Amino acid sequence: MIRKNTEQGFTILLPGSNRADKGYFDIFHLAKEILFEFPTVKIVVQDMKKQNKYYNGKYRKKLKQLANIELTEAVLSRQMIEALYSRADLILLPYDPNVYHFRGSGIHYEAIENKIPVLAKKGAGFAEEINNWSSGWLYETKQDVLQCLEKILAMNPDDRRNKMEKAFTNYKRSFDEAYHFNLS
Repeated sequence: MIRKNTEQGFTILLPGSNRADKGYFDIFHLAKEILFEFPTVKIVVQDMKKQNKYYNGKYRKKLKQLANIELTEAVLSRQMIEALYSRADLILLPYDPNVYHFRGSGIHYEAIENKIPVLAKKGAGFAEEINNWSSGWLYETKQDVLQCLEKILAMNPDDRRNKMEKAFTNYKRSFDEAYHFNLS
């Protein structure tokens, strides 16, 4: 995937089927902290479906009113998702570790495939993959998010690209080893 020119700013993406267990209701406070510390960062959030039993129009309105927040439709075509990935410099995965303790993340795999680093909560089932493949960073608190983001923003874009090239190699090797069967 062709990455955008970093002079256009830094974009954090929260893609996928946003639900309460995926940290949707943490986004407002995280975004508020991020945008206070890093006002030029842009945050793009794929919205929660209105049919979701936890959907909250007032929360959505508050989220949409934050500066530098773009709220996309909840349901996107594959082409639109790819367009979001092409703009992203980082994918934020604030998944609830109590729910995702033994679960993976398809978004994490897509991030690696698109060579976009992730920032995810410690304790999620895929945190070990993030460490093993070096595909991003982990956090526990909002303060950790800000500290990680400060380091990420200070990184040379080429270093971020190299990190993700290595992560992609590690990811592919892991799957090749896991699914290599000797049929002779």
